[in-house]
Amino acid sequence: MPAPTAGVPDPDPEAARLDALGRLRILDTPPEEAFDRVARIAARLFGVPIALVSFIDARRQWCKARHGLEAHSFPRELAFCTHTVLGQGPLAVPDLAADPRFAGNPLVAAGPRLRFYAGAPLRTATGHNVGTVSVIDTRPRPDLGPERLGMLTDLADLVVERLEARAAAEALREEAQLHRQAGEELARALARRDELLRELRHRVGNTLQAAAAIAQVQAAQA
Repeated sequence: MPAPTAGVPDPDPEAARLDALGRLRILDTPPEEAFDRVARIAARLFGVPIALVSFIDARRQWCKARHGLEAHSFPRELAFCTHTVLGQGPLAVPDLAADPRFAGNPLVAAGPRLRFYAGAPLRTATGHNVGTVSVIDTRPRPDLGPERLGMLTDLADLVVERLEARAAAEALREEAQLHRQAGEELARALARRDELLRELRHRVGNTLQAAAAIAQVQAAQA
């Protein structure tokens, strides 16, 4: 699907967002230190026990990197990051239990009883939010304010740069593979051509020899 034209909204924004996510080829890939490092930095920077680099696909939140959390994924309907991805900028919730959007979430009302969330969207060059860098705590926290939210956005921007560099490198590897395959096919075609030429020369030689022999016989008879 082509990138959306500037100033023209996507006819199906969610389909376009999922398409942008799919083009990154990041879902269900093994851990990578570059992303793990961002999660560790976020946890230290904000003094929280949990930090994630995650992506929102059609049905789940999948964590590429996680600090302080065992689970790799959550159903999308439980993911705080869904709200960040569908928004236009970073989202901070000082007390999840006091916010009507999240108070009934099982991750807040039961289970780990999470209370604080802040996330910045991973916004691609095509303008699609495919995931987040987020920090989470089990106790409420004061509002982060624009400066600290800006730090979270900076971390998200670093992740996007890494994602797009990774996708570009993968595309180059695929192109190189295609060139190798084309070169191998060309070499096989040339080998077949050379074999056919040798066979043709052999047959032509035999034909010429036979013609010469016939000519000699006819000359002798004459």
